[in-house]
Amino acid sequence: MQSLETKSSRPRPKFFETETRPETFETETKSRDSITGIYPQSLKCAEVVPIHKGGQKDVRTNYRPISLLSPINKIFEKIIYNRLYSYIAQNKMFSTDQYGFRSEMSTSLAVYDMHENLLQSAKDGLTTCAVFL
Repeated sequence: MQSLETKSSRPRPKFFETETRPETFETETKSRDSITGIYPQSLKCAEVVPIHKGGQKDVRTNYRPISLLSPINKIFEKIIYNRLYSYIAQNKMFSTDQYGFRSEMSTSLAVYDMHENLLQSAKDGLTTCAVFL
């Protein structure tokens, strides 16, 4: 991603030179995204909270960090995710072997497909090896 200081041949919109006001946030964010592709700096901040995992409370390794994001940031990320996912799906860019993190493509289906491939290999007289990590 580019930073705001990057020189561009395009003229910079006026809102880059002023502070963002809540009532213009949506318009400015949409304009920034469509004109420059810059993710708003104000959405890159998160509050990191330590969560105790167990054990002694005075040992730092017994905590895990959790990042708390703003609700606006979560909405913005969801919009970007949906657009990107739609583009990849429509252009058939997903591997047929991609099961995790896809709707209607569960890990149970991955196990079923692997089982079917093993049975077919056995019928064809092929030797099959699998490595599970």
